[in-house]
Amino acid sequence: MSKLTFVSIVGITLLTAVLLGCGTLGLAVRGGMLREQLFWLPPNTRYQVIIRLGSDAYPWDQRPNRPTALNIWVHGRGTPWHIRTILHVPFGAPEQAQT
Repeated sequence: MSKLTFVSIVGITLLTAVLLGCGTLGLAVRGGMLREQLFWLPPNTRYQVIIRLGSDAYPWDQRPNRPTALNIWVHGRGTPWHIRTILHVPFGAPEQAQT
């Protein structure tokens, strides 16, 4: 097996795992099992990748009753562009809790 084939198989496997994980977490957030997931990778550095699975808003916006979405941003502290959207996948409005 060539090196390129091996890298392609590993890349597709990792991409599939990430998509399945995000889809499962998205359903859990939308269903109310999880409030939201917010990751800053790596934390406390000048350049970061921010992943927010929950409220469809920037990471510092904590207002309730927003639609649910998966957002991935690149964040640069002290840069003219500050934050850029890489991926936005809407999941719709959160489901209401059964009473």
